[in-house]
Amino acid sequence: MQYIKPYTYFVKKPGGMTNLMWGSLALFSTSFIPLIGQLVLLGYQSEIVDDLENDPDIADYPDFDTSRFVPYLTRSVWPLVAQLIVGVVLLGLIFISFVVGVGAWFLTKEPLVGVLVGLVLVCPLTIFGTMLSWPMMLHAQLSQQFQFGLSLRFTNEFVRKVGGQMFVTVIVHIVIAMAITMVGMLFFCVGMYPATVIGLMAQEHYMVQLYRLYLDQGGEPIGGPAETLMQDEEY
Repeated sequence: MQYIKPYTYFVKKPGGMTNLMWGSLALFSTSFIPLIGQLVLLGYQSEIVDDLENDPDIADYPDFDTSRFVPYLTRSVWPLVAQLIVGVVLLGLIFISFVVGVGAWFLTKEPLVGVLVGLVLVCPLTIFGTMLSWPMMLHAQLSQQFQFGLSLRFTNEFVRKVGGQMFVTVIVHIVIAMAITMVGMLFFCVGMYPATVIGLMAQEHYMVQLYRLYLDQGGEPIGGPAETLMQDEEY
């Protein structure tokens, strides 16, 4: 696994800073028009995954094209569905953690104990949610559809074959992303937008690396014969 390259490939490409600017503007636009900019960026991320997956060096990706506003929105639909499903499950678990933390607070009469209990529960849940979200999102991006049965099957196989490596990668990604975001916030918070974009693009790079490792371990490719057979049986 490469852990630093995912944070550099996006801006090192000729025109990379321009792509970073457009991605940052897409996120910034959500301050005025909620959600649309995020969906545009998510659609762009999906097109990036296509090119990264086909590039042996996992470095080449398409430039942001302002004329592809509608295709970006369309491409974002299925990854968004995958994210929402995982998000609902994760929010439910985090709520339970919050309740347990509050319970610990009342039982011990110590607010700090409640906070610590909540954090101890939330941290592993965040990692768990990310490990569930990445393969489901990758499947939706590369297949350009969302079928819960296929997605769940792929996620199960993905975690079974590369779960250990993904666990380490998720932790590394969270630590680096948090550090970059904090640095971005030092620049009057404006730097938070490009920092977030770089983090999102790093996530896509990590997912492609893990997908290749999964294939090397004998995993069924997305859209492979087994998935095609399952789709035919459903219809």
